[in-house]
Amino acid sequence: MTNREKLTRELAGKEYYDDPTVYEDYLTENDLDPDDEYDKGTMEKKLFKTVFSVLDALSRDIDLYRRIETEFSTTGEAYRALEKQLERLQWRINTMPDNAGEKRNSAVFMLWHD
Repeated sequence: MTNREKLTRELAGKEYYDDPTVYEDYLTENDLDPDDEYDKGTMEKKLFKTVFSVLDALSRDIDLYRRIETEFSTTGEAYRALEKQLERLQWRINTMPDNAGEKRNSAVFMLWHD
């Protein structure tokens, strides 16, 4: 599976942008080649940063987000749900090791986390 395919999976198969180069740009910004084979051991954190970037951009264009995520009856509901998702994703990224095979003591890490 390529980085682009993995990104699509992590976005639950939702295509928020009509232009596929948008996703390629986000992958490239996070030092991932869209066409390279995804390797969890070395690319997981970068991929999740890419997911965060996509969702963060959507939080600034909530109408675009609601066009795909139609279960929200109000813009406020959609925004709160997206913000909660971003918080969970940021926590997950922060607790991931920077390098493959590196372990992170998340209990100590969280003592200094904002």
